[in-house]
Amino acid sequence: MPEDKANDLEVNDKVESDVLPQKPDANKKKYVILAVIAVLVVAVIVVTTVLLMNRGDQEPEASDDAPVAAEDKPDDKDSDEVKDDEPQNELTPEEKVQAIVERIRAKIASDKLSIKEANYAPDYRAEGMKVFTSLDKGFGLTATTVEAQDRETENYLMSDAFANLVIGELASAGFEGYYNLDDALAWGSGSYLNPKSGVVCQIAFKSVPFSLWCGHTSWISEGTKVLVNELAEAVEAADSDLELSDMTVIGLRENTVEDSEYKPYQRMMVSLSSHNGVGGAAGLFYRTSPEAKWQFFAGAQGLINCGDYKTADLQKAYMGEACWDEEAVREATVKVK
Repeated sequence: MPEDKANDLEVNDKVESDVLPQKPDANKKKYVILAVIAVLVVAVIVVTTVLLMNRGDQEPEASDDAPVAAEDKPDDKDSDEVKDDEPQNELTPEEKVQAIVERIRAKIASDKLSIKEANYAPDYRAEGMKVFTSLDKGFGLTATTVEAQDRETENYLMSDAFANLVIGELASAGFEGYYNLDDALAWGSGSYLNPKSGVVCQIAFKSVPFSLWCGHTSWISEGTKVLVNELAEAVEAADSDLELSDMTVIGLRENTVEDSEYKPYQRMMVSLSSHNGVGGAAGLFYRTSPEAKWQFFAGAQGLINCGDYKTADLQKAYMGEACWDEEAVREATVKVK
């Protein structure tokens, strides 16, 4: 090889080595850059984790609209201000009535007695009423012997000891004598009222079966009070042998008012009895129109004689009703003459 060409090759090799970086140096820089990136990524992960942990440990700042935490709410059960007679603990009238009936049932329970449900309404005279009337509904029971002809148990049911057992249980439950004769046990009936709960109970003693029926003093409508007083006033105003007393009971029936065949006359039949259970009759009332006042006709225990319908108003009010024809000695109907 000529000397000049050899020199040119040496010069070219030197220039190339000065201009281009060597491979080992390039790889070294690449590794450094990757290491820096890795460190930054790790740092970001660490910082983020620490921040999240600190945030979870902090209590959230309460706002005005935020609900009160459960542990911060007052516990009603532990509050001294909660009373047993607050509305949420109050029994309904029906629950109060049924509770006393079940209490008496438990008191008199015996394997010799058959106790059955008997939901009759007791008599009650509300404030401002002239006479008694039955409440709109009631709950009760009857008790009789399991075995027929069980004279020993029958005698026990009719004894003062059994009556006093029931009266004593009522007294322990807060009941007071509501309207009783001085000799209630001798008469075999009595009424008892719990002034706090409003429950009134009526008892039939000295009988088989023994009967107890209870109701609530709120179970009487204003309409019933007004009607019963109007009927009582009609009896007092009538020329009749029937006299009311402070023990009279006027018992209303369902669908009490009937239209006469002679329009617009109306009639009504109710029960008339005594609160002590003595006597009883059907009370017959009529009126000349739905707007007129009720008038008393008679207290009856059977068919009324046709001749007793003497006035035109009576004949119109009872036209078509059965009556007893004394002359023909047979049943007939009321006619307008």
